[in-house]
Amino acid sequence: MDISLPSQEKSPLVITTLAVILLSLALSLLTWQNLRQHRYAIQDHILLAARAVSRGVENSLTNGLDNMGLPSGKLQALLRPVAGRLLQELIRDGDVRFIEIYSSKGTTLISTREGQTDTRYRLPKRAFAALGTAGEWYEQTTLGGKPVFVFGRIGTPGLNKFYIDGSRLSPMPPLLVIGLDMENHIAFFNKFKKTAILQTGYALLVILVVWVLAAALLRRKDQSRKLLHLETFQSSLLDHMPDGLLTLDSAKIIRSANPAARNLLTANGTPVLGRSLQDVLPETDCPRQQGGATMEWAQISRPNQYLELLFLPLRDDLGQTMVLLRDRTEIKGLESDLNRAEKLAAVGRLAAGMAHEIRNPLSALRGFAQYFTGKLSGQEPAETYARTMVQEADRLNKVITDLLFLAKPKKIAPASFALCDVTRELHSLLSMDISSHQAEWRERGTDAHIYADRDSLKQALLNLLVNTLAALPEEEGFIEISATPQPSGMTISIADNGRGMTQEAVDHALEPFFTTRAQGTGLGLAIVHTIVQEHGGRVTVDSEEGHGTRITLFFPNPAHP
Repeated sequence: MDISLPSQEKSPLVITTLAVILLSLALSLLTWQNLRQHRYAIQDHILLAARAVSRGVENSLTNGLDNMGLPSGKLQALLRPVAGRLLQELIRDGDVRFIEIYSSKGTTLISTREGQTDTRYRLPKRAFAALGTAGEWYEQTTLGGKPVFVFGRIGTPGLNKFYIDGSRLSPMPPLLVIGLDMENHIAFFNKFKKTAILQTGYALLVILVVWVLAAALLRRKDQSRKLLHLETFQSSLLDHMPDGLLTLDSAKIIRSANPAARNLLTANGTPVLGRSLQDVLPETDCPRQQGGATMEWAQISRPNQYLELLFLPLRDDLGQTMVLLRDRTEIKGLESDLNRAEKLAAVGRLAAGMAHEIRNPLSALRGFAQYFTGKLSGQEPAETYARTMVQEADRLNKVITDLLFLAKPKKIAPASFALCDVTRELHSLLSMDISSHQAEWRERGTDAHIYADRDSLKQALLNLLVNTLAALPEEEGFIEISATPQPSGMTISIADNGRGMTQEAVDHALEPFFTTRAQGTGLGLAIVHTIVQEHGGRVTVDSEEGHGTRITLFFPNPAHP
């Protein structure tokens, strides 16, 4: 089953991802800024070194030439070669790649790279503009495939002697340009750059690993929440589903049961878990199966309960079985009521159609039977035959009357009255029969008031008492009428210690024409049931063969139909 979590529960992963991205960008920017600053630091260091070297070169060149004591007549002819050799000595063992002196117009006066055409450096025009403004200029270039830092500045007036015509001095002294070897600096910077990039990459890798672990942790946490949601949903679903659910192991032992199943199967507080299904439901037979599921629901009829079961094998390696269990008692009762109503409707149609056709000739036959009873008085056995004809005619008339009542019950007029008024009348009416059976008459709680139609209630109780008298034993029999007020109505029970009924008789007791008596019509309890239903109540029959019968009538209050 799929479970969708609320959107706010997914935000930690999004926040973590954004944090990783921002941290990675910040680390990359910091590394780039550090490399940039380090590069500027190297450049500043080389620039300081170039300034110091240029001053030293200029001082060495000026002082060296002065100390040589060159004759003035030969000054112009010897000055440049001597200065060239002196400059060559300065760059021989150091990091200085070349030294050059330029005129203010860009003409090379002295250069340590004479004859080196492959590494010839030409001073760019922008250098003169910068020298005229700032007094110095520098750039980084490549000579002979190697990096060189070129620095130039305006020399001191002492360098004017390098002009060919010393008497005609230029308005600006010569330009001193030096080239410093940057190979070591570039190698150091590249090494630092490589180290910084590796450190940044390692840090990013660590961040990535941490993010992956955090994402995995969050996904696991998300899965745990989903699992918790799923377990909660399934537990709530199973706990609140109206039908029962059992799981059986391979030995048909009940391993789990939801509350509905426990309520249906638990009797006298006995738990069902750990017990065999056969012990809990002895009526259960192993159902037919096809394709891994039962073909149909299995019906189980128990006292006051009607169940249906469906067996569904689980697709696992444990051989477990899921059992769906539902209570069909109420529906079965509705079906029985519907069948009973259909039968009563059929009886009603039959009674309505035949009542007049039977009663007219029956009245004539009874009249003739009464005539012959008087005419044949004292003549046996003719008088007995005539009297029997009258009795049977009366019995048949009563059957027709009962049929008409079932077909069309009279309209009831409920009212509140004391139940003892009706029971007193019934006791007087049946006193002779009670005495003939030597039975004990008992009443309990009959002084309570009941809300019902008085005549209909009297007729229902009379029918029940007649049946009870017929079932009493010859000695030590009793009839007990008890009334129990309830918040929703009144319960009236009639109990006896007669022969009782079988379970099959109990199941069909309220059906028309069902009787276990040779002289019975099977309409007495059907009429009782009809009367109680007209009041909105219900009839319950409890009986055990050889242990008596108890029939309970419930009449609701006006506020509890």
